[in-house]
Amino acid sequence: LLVSFSFTRVTMSFTASISTGTAVDIDKPAPKTSRFYQQKLPAWKPLYGATTVLPIVFTIGIACIGIGVALVLASSGVQEHFFKYDKLCADQGPNCLIHFTIDSAFSGDVFFYYYLQNYHQNTRQYIKSRNDEQLLGNLQKTSGCDPYDREGDLPIVPCGAIANSIFNDTYEITWSGNPVPLTTDGILWDVGRFANPSGDDGGDLCSRFKDTAKPPAWPRHVCEIENGLENVDLNVWMRTAALPNFRKPWRKLNRSSDPAFADGLPAGEYQVTITNQYEVAKFDGDKGFVISTTSWAGGKNNFLGVAYLVVGGVIVLIGIILIGMHARFGHSMAELADIGE
Repeated sequence: LLVSFSFTRVTMSFTASISTGTAVDIDKPAPKTSRFYQQKLPAWKPLYGATTVLPIVFTIGIACIGIGVALVLASSGVQEHFFKYDKLCADQGPNCLIHFTIDSAFSGDVFFYYYLQNYHQNTRQYIKSRNDEQLLGNLQKTSGCDPYDREGDLPIVPCGAIANSIFNDTYEITWSGNPVPLTTDGILWDVGRFANPSGDDGGDLCSRFKDTAKPPAWPRHVCEIENGLENVDLNVWMRTAALPNFRKPWRKLNRSSDPAFADGLPAGEYQVTITNQYEVAKFDGDKGFVISTTSWAGGKNNFLGVAYLVVGGVIVLIGIILIGMHARFGHSMAELADIGE
């Protein structure tokens, strides 16, 4: 019997090797017979019925509608004043004066934005034209910035197409002849800011940027602007926009410096003096100025709220259709349990 069994194993091994062309180890132990290896563990196999699915569908739909209503109400509570000025300033030269009226006071924190139209910051070549190591203080790093990487043997700081095309219009706002106090506090998050190179400059920031060149379109070297690479306007501009029409934060109302603005921006006549120097005609664009309050959901934008309302409405409609289908074609759990009998 032992001889017969051994012969059978050798024959099986030889046959398997011939058929597959590879050696087969028939001595490999078989899987264990435990419930885990044989996949016989207890499992939950829910049978979804109308009493389970329909409440879930309606709960999700009603939740989306509730969120949408809250977002729309938050957006409608935001106060905003917006105007485009490229054509208004076309005949006024580099210094443009625009008068506007705010009918009702803007309460709370007030932010000032610049607006660009038909400006595509989302192209791949434009987005990649920067060097993050350089923006964190390693000035010799210029890879990825071509053709705005070097001027002769000197590295351009900051390099790349994004930095070279920075928005450079500025604004001075007055109310009843009094300057509106502005601040850059609260414009940037505390994370993701750029950093100047380290060093003891004795108060002279340009000593840290020695042997570097300015971007071709810049009138001044980066060390001559406020805070160098840590400049708020530079940090804001380098965060590229996803859509061709966008606004970016410029300044915030300083409510603590003047009692007249402690509660926000008063109603009345305003004028803004604009240094109109950023060219938009070459890309068939436009530019504007925005004054706005905010809410817990951000600025004035109804898109997200409307999207939630539409999705919630569609889900509720699907739920109603499912109720009709269940009433017409459905079966109770008792009926399903009797099928096999």
